[in-house]
Amino acid sequence: MSAYSTQQSDEPVAPWYRQGWFWFVFGIPMASVCLGTTMLIVAFTNQDSLVKDEYYKSGKAINQVIARNQRAETLQIGADLKVDQLTGEVSLQLRSRGEQLPPSLRLSFLSPTQAKQDQIIDVKQVSAGRYTGQLERELSGRRYLHLETIEDQVSYKPSEEGWLIEGQHNFDGNTDIQIGYTGP
Repeated sequence: MSAYSTQQSDEPVAPWYRQGWFWFVFGIPMASVCLGTTMLIVAFTNQDSLVKDEYYKSGKAINQVIARNQRAETLQIGADLKVDQLTGEVSLQLRSRGEQLPPSLRLSFLSPTQAKQDQIIDVKQVSAGRYTGQLERELSGRRYLHLETIEDQVSYKPSEEGWLIEGQHNFDGNTDIQIGYTGP
């Protein structure tokens, strides 16, 4: 008799999909493909908007922004904003030291993480130092606020001669906001 016997077993063999080793060997690569595809879909549908394409030009323009901020400080420009969350009306009372106030201003509500939630509105002067505007949708969460002069009503380029005041606010509660100069 040989060391190896070739005995036939009468036990039925289970089909391939009921074999544990098949799922052990091929399960991990199949799960990797599924997870990789899911990650690709998420990455392409939720692209990061934090990095600007023209970062070099933005870096060079920081000097203009600083100059506009300094001009607002020397003119002692400040603003009291009220945002009505139900109607979306924005009312703004502007304070300044002897500066003739422009007929319209640009007010930006910028989200720190999601550019799709940014809102930029032009507020119009309705009386001396008082401006109003209308939001497109409700604000929630933290926002950076930029109030600036606009020389050219057609473009969204910032004015080099104008001024800019900045602030930030969390819109989950109080909607009375003060930005800029807060002195006497």
